[in-house]
Amino acid sequence: MRKPAFRSHFLDRRHVLSHARRQAARIHLLRYLYPSLSSFHYILSFISTGEEIDLSLLNAQLAREGRLALFYCFREEKRLIPYLVDDPEKQLQSHSQWQILQPIPHRCSPLALDHIGAILVPGLCFDLHYHRIGYGQGYYDRFLRSCSAPPRYGIAFHEQLSLCRIPVDSHDQALSNLFFF
Repeated sequence: MRKPAFRSHFLDRRHVLSHARRQAARIHLLRYLYPSLSSFHYILSFISTGEEIDLSLLNAQLAREGRLALFYCFREEKRLIPYLVDDPEKQLQSHSQWQILQPIPHRCSPLALDHIGAILVPGLCFDLHYHRIGYGQGYYDRFLRSCSAPPRYGIAFHEQLSLCRIPVDSHDQALSNLFFF
């Protein structure tokens, strides 16, 4: 199977998840992932969009502790820049064109790559070899290539695990571990 077929299949699998299933994953994520992150000073997380697993409880906890970093996406340059976010209500805004929440650069501090303790990575599907398929734009792979030291954790629903090896291109970056909820 090629990447577009994987994307379609796993989008469908994620789409049919019930509200109860999504809520349970949201709570389990905070309960079981949060302790695994305790040794890292700054966590570069993501803001869930659409039907992705909901990291809002985890992100809120990390923000209260001053440990949350999120990406600002420079779409024209296909570049992600991490910013520290300690007050999401005042420091995040929805980008009108792309409908994603992201830091407001002049209200946040940029985070140097060498200060990132761990990176939480979304995706459409993941395999047991720590590879992922994202949405096809390559933003995360480019960023991960530039920031190789911290552990990279794929975060998803159990239903997003592929027991088949997913196709890997030369630019794809492997993860350090996977967390399924």
